[in-house]
Amino acid sequence: MELSDIFPYQKDPSYSFAPPGAVTEFEAFTSCSYLDMLQHVSGADLETDCHEGSLDETNLASWLEKDVSQPSPVNENGNGKGSETAGPTSRRFLGGLRLMIGVCNFSHPESRRTIPFTQESFKLVEQHLGMPEEFKYSLIGTTSRAFKFSCPKNSGTSHFKPTNCFVFRFGVFRPSYYQLALSHDPLTNITHGLLLSKTTHHGFPLLIQTLKQHQIHCTHPLLTAALLSKIVITAVANRVQAVDRILNELEETAGQHEYINIPLRNPLEMDFMTATRRLNFVGRTLGVERMRAEAMILALGVMGKDIAGFGKLISTSTSDDENGRATHEDATRMVGELITCHVDECQNLALRAEYEEKRTQTQLAVVYQFMTQKEAIVNSKIAYTSAMIATESKKDSSAMKAIAVLTMIFLPGTFIATIFAMPLFNWDNNAHPLFNDNFKYYWAIAIPLTLFVLFLWGLSVWLPWKVWLVGWMPKRLVTEHAEAGLEKRD
Repeated sequence: MELSDIFPYQKDPSYSFAPPGAVTEFEAFTSCSYLDMLQHVSGADLETDCHEGSLDETNLASWLEKDVSQPSPVNENGNGKGSETAGPTSRRFLGGLRLMIGVCNFSHPESRRTIPFTQESFKLVEQHLGMPEEFKYSLIGTTSRAFKFSCPKNSGTSHFKPTNCFVFRFGVFRPSYYQLALSHDPLTNITHGLLLSKTTHHGFPLLIQTLKQHQIHCTHPLLTAALLSKIVITAVANRVQAVDRILNELEETAGQHEYINIPLRNPLEMDFMTATRRLNFVGRTLGVERMRAEAMILALGVMGKDIAGFGKLISTSTSDDENGRATHEDATRMVGELITCHVDECQNLALRAEYEEKRTQTQLAVVYQFMTQKEAIVNSKIAYTSAMIATESKKDSSAMKAIAVLTMIFLPGTFIATIFAMPLFNWDNNAHPLFNDNFKYYWAIAIPLTLFVLFLWGLSVWLPWKVWLVGWMPKRLVTEHAEAGLEKRD
């Protein structure tokens, strides 16, 4: 089982890190969605209005400038719509969350990240939320971030004056991320947020569903960050668990387990290249997830430092109402407990990832050991084959030696028989000498010719003919000759 089988993905330019020196760009049009969660007290009842929709250039400014703290009539369902007969002061505003959600696209020619706003619209959002310049720089970064800035005095509108802006960058799986900016106005207890993601595969529906489940706590500024952290932590836990299953399968394949109901396999029959590749990929994944878990601990630490401070930032209208004060205190307590729970989970995930890394290193060492054993077996077989070849060669050599000995035995007699068979001897005519008069001519030609052949052989062996030929040949012919030699060698 591969990680890609559990979390399928493919290499694509839009999923890569931004190159060094890259900057963010803006779209030609604004396109994002929004979620409003506004809390009111109607008599003794606590009500939360949830609204969703889309934003573009035509309605973004009006959405930002809308005074949501003004009381609105309430109908039978308590959603703030309808019933003209209800009094406009029947509900008291406690606070809430106004969140913009967008997806960053990718500019292929320039390899740059594009924000789903026009430049003018994004400047309006920046001014309204009081976001620092570091928000845009973090979009093209390669690390998680968590920091807080004080908002400029000219931020917001007449009915929304943020004092602090939190910026969080949560990694999901590299190089994907969530980037969140939250600006809080302590007077109206309203939090405006901007959430950007790298791809459309992120769990926006899950986040919106989770926010609605915790709508009673929507007045807390860090609720969105705390719930988004849970989504990121769940992704980390799923990948670590997937890695654990892969390591279990590799242990079974290598026969390195103690399960009595699973037969032991021959580890030397496994595909070592595939196992090594999977282990290297698992090691890289564990390193990324461990880094992400520890980065989440840092981000949650930033949230935890400001939990107590937010408990004191209660608007005047809320502090005058016991129900509103109790609701805000309950939200502060719940978010604080949620952050503490997330920190503990991240710490344990980091320990789990460290344990899985040790398992990966151990299995990698075992695979290398089996590779060494298989190589030794192969080398032993090669040595045995070489010995067999040497034995057969020795047999052939013995046969050749026997042939050479037999040749040496019969060669002198053959030479003598050949000489005597030549018409240079008078065997039948006793009146003439035994040697013919032409016998001397035979030796006069044979001996110099033999010496001349030996002389030519010596010249061909001892003289540097190749060096002389290279010096005599033109450069073009030398180059072609060398290239031809290389091609022949390949």
